[in-house]
Amino acid sequence: MGVCVSNLVVQYGTTRAVDNVSFEVRDGEFLVILGPSGCGKTTILRCIAGLVEPTSGEITIDGRVVNGIYPSERNIAMVFQNYALYPHMTVHDNIALNMKMKKIPKPEIEKRVKDVALKLQISELLQKKPRQLSGGQAQRVGLARAMVRDPAAFLMDEPLSNLDAKLRNEMRDEMKRFQKITGRSIVYVTHDQIEAMTLGDRILVLNHGKAIQIDEPRKLFDEPNHLFVAGFLGNPPMNIMPCDVRLTGAGRYDMKFGSNRVKVEIKDSMTPSASTSMGFRPTDVIISDDGPFRASLDYVELLGTEMNAHFRIGEGRFIARLLRDSITEKLFQTKSGTDVSFGVRANRIFIFDSLSGHRYNALLDSADA
Repeated sequence: MGVCVSNLVVQYGTTRAVDNVSFEVRDGEFLVILGPSGCGKTTILRCIAGLVEPTSGEITIDGRVVNGIYPSERNIAMVFQNYALYPHMTVHDNIALNMKMKKIPKPEIEKRVKDVALKLQISELLQKKPRQLSGGQAQRVGLARAMVRDPAAFLMDEPLSNLDAKLRNEMRDEMKRFQKITGRSIVYVTHDQIEAMTLGDRILVLNHGKAIQIDEPRKLFDEPNHLFVAGFLGNPPMNIMPCDVRLTGAGRYDMKFGSNRVKVEIKDSMTPSASTSMGFRPTDVIISDDGPFRASLDYVELLGTEMNAHFRIGEGRFIARLLRDSITEKLFQTKSGTDVSFGVRANRIFIFDSLSGHRYNALLDSADA
């Protein structure tokens, strides 16, 4: 039945660390909570674990309201960033400790330890001490200690952040395998968008304690409903260009950025004086001699078979992520400050309210240089 968080608020004095957040983790789902440092994601995780008492709101685990219930009685397991292994104990004893404290019979303990060690491929490590383990091995021991409890859900607080880049890539595969082995719900906190996009069945994007958008990774990337989501996901992130807006008819607007114009029909309510931004992904930029827009080339970065071309339009800047071909290769010989024609793939321009972050339901009629 998973985990359900309803109208969760955590307030410290006048500061709301978590501001009326609601979401559901489906049974067996891998849900990632993604956001910048200080946005409240770890606080939410600690509320689910029972380590932080919410100011208001309700938390249910497997259909049971757990507000006010001790962490040990919530039937969840938490995996921490620093592994939290006892250095004087063997791997075997670290895994078995919680079961020993619950006075589970020794034969049952031995069976569970051996089973989980086999599944996570750490059987040969059972008699070693934590200081003898690599970072990846220590992380798998931390997972084994959580897994052996057979909880209703796993809570993971940036468990890969202490590993180097190569090992993080390897451990992402381990995490997906871990999910398949356990079949349990996982709530995974990270500030790393690559982890979020590769691991999550769905991602909850958080900022300033507020839930901004929750959806499948592909939907979040392709159809962000908020300016923050558009700018936070993607490497490089979505290009955001300020626009001047002029009303031309009922629901129709002329949007100008630099010397470029886009004609748009807005289905939502909008005032011509609204602070408005246009967004498009770097990978959706097309360099073409007959492109409808023009921008000033700043510089070009070589990325092997790809390149990042940096442009200016007035005070705004944007990046184009381009494959190297006969057209884009010319940019390497183009002087800085030269005007270049470009376009954006059909239906890949988004219009946002710059103040609220709301994405307008917009239909582009045409684009004129």
